[in-house]
Amino acid sequence: MRPKALIAAFATLFLAPFSSAQVISMSHEGITSGTLGGVAFPSTTFVITCLADVSNRVSFAGGYYIDHSSASIAIAGVGTYDLLLATRTFSSSAGTVGFSRAGSSGIDLFDGPPMPSLNWDMTTALSQITGTGQVQTWQAPGVNSSGGMLHLTDLYCPWKFHAALVAGPFSSSCFGDGSSTPCPCGNTGNQGAGCGNSTGSGATLAGSGTASLTNDTVQMQVSGLPAGVPGLLLRGDSNSPLPAGDGFLCISGNLQVSQVGYGAPNGVAYTHFNGATFGSVANAGAPTHFQFWYRDSASACGAGNYNFSNVLSVSYVP
Repeated sequence: MRPKALIAAFATLFLAPFSSAQVISMSHEGITSGTLGGVAFPSTTFVITCLADVSNRVSFAGGYYIDHSSASIAIAGVGTYDLLLATRTFSSSAGTVGFSRAGSSGIDLFDGPPMPSLNWDMTTALSQITGTGQVQTWQAPGVNSSGGMLHLTDLYCPWKFHAALVAGPFSSSCFGDGSSTPCPCGNTGNQGAGCGNSTGSGATLAGSGTASLTNDTVQMQVSGLPAGVPGLLLRGDSNSPLPAGDGFLCISGNLQVSQVGYGAPNGVAYTHFNGATFGSVANAGAPTHFQFWYRDSASACGAGNYNFSNVLSVSYVP
């Protein structure tokens, strides 16, 4: 396999902390009337669904809050729309859970009742809690949404809330560490990596960030590369090993070259990758597979001067 004329965009190389995100999904439910894009709708159920990274939780004097990576509202009989205003969910020391504008002083939009015994720190799942909530401050200037300006009627109404931790979006496979198919010339790599390269180890592809179709912050890291070698980040719909070069090409099906990058002198490459821009990522929950192809002039097997990392599979949420 030879890279095509190198794609114009090169991966940004930088050294930074790299850790997996834990995504939390939170749901605020109530009943009210209002207008959307200037069209009135009667009293009906609405559900606000928010996604956030728990590592972004902020502690303040009154409790905790997390700014959302995305938020949408489903209005029964009307439709489902993205909220274009930056928002957050908070949990106060008084036991109140609420939905508000983002930031340390964001104005409240929908609050639950005080529950002094709740003591939720926003890092764990929370079974459904109920009570009487308050819809407030949606009238002026309103909240911009993908369906137009949204104004909800301020009132007290039945309130429900729950939170769930989203299963980790990243999983790995197609290893060259001896745990599955033997590498082409016995060039076993280190645990969790691809087949061994001229460094004596293998290349490992890992991911971090929020895998969300509406706010994709996925970042890919490749480690264990020979210094300074060029490589291509590939993506595909299927995952099955095929011997190639000094390792395995494991991804296929709508195979695309997604990014180009060079390993740093320490054999590590970092890149931001917006996977949601590719069509086959459009189905939330269905894994999309990634693998890093790279040159290795001092080939371990002398079989083409190239090799592959393990496969990283990413399951996107809406």
